[in-house]
Amino acid sequence: MILIKAFWPVIPVFFICIVILLLFAIYFNGKFNHRLNDYNKFKDFTVFIGIMMSVIGILLITMMPTSLQGHTMNVVPFQSMRELYYYGTDEAIFNNLVMNIVLFVPFGFFVYLMTKKEWLTSIFGCLFSMSIETIQYILPLGRTTNIDDVILNVTGTLVGIILAYFFRKLEYFIFNYISRDKS
Repeated sequence: MILIKAFWPVIPVFFICIVILLLFAIYFNGKFNHRLNDYNKFKDFTVFIGIMMSVIGILLITMMPTSLQGHTMNVVPFQSMRELYYYGTDEAIFNNLVMNIVLFVPFGFFVYLMTKKEWLTSIFGCLFSMSIETIQYILPLGRTTNIDDVILNVTGTLVGIILAYFFRKLEYFIFNYISRDKS
């Protein structure tokens, strides 16, 4: 419930973007005669949609302007996390720490399924997060550029990698088990 409340302002826009993305993907899939008739093609298509949904969701949430004026920046690692721990409310702690991690878990999950490389997925997550923080500083969005956000976003990417790793192991087990039963 807390997640829905925190993300509520962008949920309608997110769903509109997803419908448009799916329509384009289905159109181009049919136009270029790529049929999703085998598991690997379907999985690749699903991973692509997952990556696009993750990127759209992250950008909608992180680029939403606030009522604050000016630019603020924190380049001291863990400073804002410490301040939140000592002085923040439970809701502020949840919104900042947990949400920054949760936001990047799907990104790490789907990018790892695409690349199958932990280090490359980690680099993509770090570069994407640093790009967001840079844009938040450059554009007048009323957002704080914070190294702690990068740390938390990369942590979310790593959690996504771990989940995708176990998903791949489960997938391998299921396919080997099913193919063994059919033989």
